[in-house]
Amino acid sequence: GREGVGEERLWAAVAEALGCARVAVKGEIDTAVMRESHLRIMYPPGAEGWVMVAQNGLKYTFDATKVMFSRGNVGERRRMGLVPVKGETVVDLFCGVGYFTIPLLATADVAFLHACELNPNSVEALRRNLDLNKVADRCKIHHGDNRVTSAALHGIADRVLLGLLPSSEYAWPIAVACLKEGGGVLHVHENVSEADQQAWVMRLEAEIRAAGARLGRRWTVSCGHVERVK
Repeated sequence: GREGVGEERLWAAVAEALGCARVAVKGEIDTAVMRESHLRIMYPPGAEGWVMVAQNGLKYTFDATKVMFSRGNVGERRRMGLVPVKGETVVDLFCGVGYFTIPLLATADVAFLHACELNPNSVEALRRNLDLNKVADRCKIHHGDNRVTSAALHGIADRVLLGLLPSSEYAWPIAVACLKEGGGVLHVHENVSEADQQAWVMRLEAEIRAAGARLGRRWTVSCGHVERVK
């Protein structure tokens, strides 16, 4: 039990038993727009929360006490590194710490990527990750609400990423506006039950077609691929 044992001594013993330098207690991920972490460093007192994760030959650093990192997306991060984007301009509307931005730049060799992110702690991690993976020269960060920052990105993208869960629907028209006049590819993430998948795809196609029409773009819209991420 913890009775009679000082808090610091307790966590020091845990660290020694596990053979680790730091001990933290996980918290629930914030469901608000910032998706903030509630992880707490318990030992040593005052230790920083910056950690390093290596996946698929790439490195990600972030402050685990301030931002989330979804390990469940590792397969999708690998897949994004294989997407045929060479020579393309890409807009990532919800880039976070660079989950998909980094593999697109470092592995898939996209020509240029515009990374949009609201959370300042995620932006700081993204800057470090771009430098860490030596791809900062082909990325521009747009810090702020993408409903505002995307105004400078209209009509420039071959491909737009909408990696927000549980839904990125509010940003569908934003993504359409970012695509080049001749069209392009959208990667839309959404929490959808298998039973509702077909109906959701049909509604997505209709909404994208309508958003294009409002901009005077008479596009043919079709869903080319559905990937079960997790």
